[in-house]
Amino acid sequence: MAIRAILWDIDDTLLAFPPAEAEGLRLALLGCGLPAPTAAQTARYSAINLACWKALERGELSREALRTSRFRRFFAETGWPADLVPAVAARYEAELAGQVFFVPGALELLRALRGRVGQYAASNGTRRVQLPRLARAGLDALLDGVFLSETIGAEKPDPAFFDAVCAALPGLARREILMIGDSLSSDVLGGLRSGLVTCWYNPEGKPLSIPERPDYEIRSLAQLPGILEDMGLDV
Repeated sequence: MAIRAILWDIDDTLLAFPPAEAEGLRLALLGCGLPAPTAAQTARYSAINLACWKALERGELSREALRTSRFRRFFAETGWPADLVPAVAARYEAELAGQVFFVPGALELLRALRGRVGQYAASNGTRRVQLPRLARAGLDALLDGVFLSETIGAEKPDPAFFDAVCAALPGLARREILMIGDSLSSDVLGGLRSGLVTCWYNPEGKPLSIPERPDYEIRSLAQLPGILEDMGLDV
């Protein structure tokens, strides 16, 4: 069965997140009168942030709580004033929304696939960050739609997220929809359990850490056209 629609994860599949995160954090701290973070502090914030997003995926943390809890934990370790957390959290999202760093080959691939297959973003990221980033990157003009968990009301890998996406794509069988992303726990696991075809973007060659195996695994986005052709799509 040929693929007729691709669901693209955004962070670390289309847009590289670590440099955006680091610059957003730096600008937020400076904008609130705090010092620029050291490399070690940036790495520590990144680890805390990732842990909070994983907790959100598991339903252990609300989206609103995530926005400030990551900074409360980070500030508790740095010793910076806790009363600055709300301002820094808001400033961080505003700064992050302006940061665009492409994953190698992402822009060229979306352009090449434009008009040949439906292309949609599917992300757990917040509206106030992801929509401006997509527009700034010019990806809003290449995508046929954007599905955000904040709008849908369910986070990947919750089947409710993918059910809502499939309902918005009438006439497509689930095996005609390809979910591609870097996260095994949200993109791949959610896609598999919802009956979609899945492709794990794994540039670092990480080991498989979920019981199910993705339909496809790639180290580079340059491998995707060959897979699509094998699945009956004229690329």
